[in-house]
Amino acid sequence: MIRAILHRVIDNWVRPLNYDATYMHQMLDASIPAMLKFMMAQLLSQHQEGISKEARTAARLVTIQHEDCGPCAQLVVNMALQDGVDPAFIRKVIARAYAELPPIINTTILFTDAVLAHAPCDAERETLRQAFGEKGLVTLALSISQTRTYPTIKRVLGYAHVCERLEVRGEMIPVIKAA
Repeated sequence: MIRAILHRVIDNWVRPLNYDATYMHQMLDASIPAMLKFMMAQLLSQHQEGISKEARTAARLVTIQHEDCGPCAQLVVNMALQDGVDPAFIRKVIARAYAELPPIINTTILFTDAVLAHAPCDAERETLRQAFGEKGLVTLALSISQTRTYPTIKRVLGYAHVCERLEVRGEMIPVIKAA
């Protein structure tokens, strides 16, 4: 009974986002306790405090592009659109159009790249701390770390895909990754 309810919950969540959640159904079929824990952990990726939705979206987009999961990247785009983030902004972040983005967003992108590459990022962290405060840094920490979770789980279960382009309101945008 609980399994059937949870399958419906998953389907109802992904339907408006046009996302294939086959891996979630596989997890649920394998272990109800694991799926319940996974669902609770998803709350971490929704945390937003002290930071603009644009900065949070930039960090999530950079992270998901780094992880090479096409459907997950498209999900992050769709969720940002659902959250009211401007499609033009999303396109600029995906295309790494630094000259067209606000400086704090560029710093967020560079910081996220450095975190993911295990590279030095103290200067960027301090700039972001000044702009967003500690709460904003916590939001970035949760956004970056939790965004990585989904492609990792999908990769382990055999559902990961390579991200080459993303669709933003009907326009296909080639994915540009950090050098």
